Amino acid sequence: MAFSHEILQHADKLQKSGLSHAAIAERLGTTRGSLKVSLHNWRKGKYKDKNTKLKHEQDTIEHLVKQKKSTREIAQHLGKRTDSMGVRLNKMGFDSETRKLYGEEVRVRLDELAEQRLAAYTKQKH
Repeated sequence: MAFSHEILQHADKLQKSGLSHAAIAERLGTTRGSLKVSLHNWRKGKYKDKNTKLKHEQDTIEHLVKQKKSTREIAQHLGKRTDSMGVRLNKMGFDSETRKLYGEEVRVRLDELAEQRLAAYTKQKH
């Protein structure tokens, strides 16, 4: 279970006031081990909640896209598989056509790109 910093801060206060890890974990609906490890890492400044990690990863991806790195290079940088990184880039709006446009400092989201493709297809039909 991922804990927010606020929850960990509250759990830390409860633990320091005398509640056991098991009692706190039961209140939070998690295991004692998960809570204990998360609290330990949080106290040492090593804990990052899932949202913080995700935001950092998205910022890194965007930075690498601006540098015109390939999907493979981005995946290697983040320690991910190339195919899953391709899916992630598409979900973020960085499909291959969009990434080519990004070099010209134009960012087109997938839905806008789909409208452009549909318009181009419609013109070809007429």
